[in-house]
Amino acid sequence: MDIKKQKKGVVFVPDALMGAAIIIATMILLSTIYVDDPPPSQVYNVAYDIINVFSSMRVGEVTDEYSQELITNGTIPSANLEKTIIEQLTIFWLDNEDDYAENFAMNQLDKIIPEIYNVGVYIESEKIYESNNIVSNQTLVVAKQPVSIITTEPSTGLTKMEGPFMAEVRVYQ
Repeated sequence: MDIKKQKKGVVFVPDALMGAAIIIATMILLSTIYVDDPPPSQVYNVAYDIINVFSSMRVGEVTDEYSQELITNGTIPSANLEKTIIEQLTIFWLDNEDDYAENFAMNQLDKIIPEIYNVGVYIESEKIYESNNIVSNQTLVVAKQPVSIITTEPSTGLTKMEGPFMAEVRVYQ
């Protein structure tokens, strides 16, 4: 009788071991396949914050001395006060006013960017502004925003659209 008692349990032990092995193998496989995306780094946040500020803040809201001088002397016409910063940078770029574009971008960025970051602003991959400390081995994050310029000709009343152009903010750390 002792032999019969031992044989009854033998059938269920291999089944249980196979089931447990399948469950363990599945858990190991799923844990190696699932990759948790790391949280965005600080440099990522800086790049997207800059592009968001530049694409939402109006030129008329800018209060630095250089921008106010450009508005006062007519370099930035009153019709452009409702345009965003990135739109005004694109207008300077289209008009080949590179110095105005660079200084305008620099004055906006100097107020909001910590010194540990190096920043570049580009339109259609052409440099508008770039801080002097950019080194090739630094971490780079690029934030992009399409920009279109809509203008109305005062003499004819016709509306004209230029673009879209790709504006980029590159942040290095």
